[in-house]
Amino acid sequence: RFYPTRASYNDPTNIEQLDGNYAGYISGSSAGTDQSMNPRWMGKLGFAVRLPLDINFGGTLIARDGYILRKIYQELDIERSDANNNDTPSVYSAPYGTFRLSNFAMLNLQLSKVIRVQRASFTLSIDLFNVFNSNTVTSQEDVITQSNYEQIYKYVSPRIFRLGLRFKF
Repeated sequence: RFYPTRASYNDPTNIEQLDGNYAGYISGSSAGTDQSMNPRWMGKLGFAVRLPLDINFGGTLIARDGYILRKIYQELDIERSDANNNDTPSVYSAPYGTFRLSNFAMLNLQLSKVIRVQRASFTLSIDLFNVFNSNTVTSQEDVITQSNYEQIYKYVSPRIFRLGLRFKF
């Protein structure tokens, strides 16, 4: 969404909070809430090393700014109309981007060994996702007038350990 003029807002109370700001949303799951995805910073570092005996070691470190937590008031009994694009009118309690969820960081690693047999090869691998088992919140109810305000909907997936076997011929 982009609010280019004062006539664009669902509620005139939002003019100072949203004036000229971009507000990109991604829809949550059926048990979630819309989540704004405007990070101020993000980064990804990847590496791969070939070790002796056809052993490979690699990984990725991903980090980004926390998602914006809007902290809005909604009057759910107001009839939706074409004037506000069928949105429930929302009043922001603070300027857009003031509140954010925690920053996100995750490290994933892989160790693999290639075994060659004539013209075929087998690759044995061990993957470890979310090495530090962070449980960063990625979605939380941000409508202050909801009875489940601040309920957490989503965390980062827990640490996962995976063994793999790939056959190529």
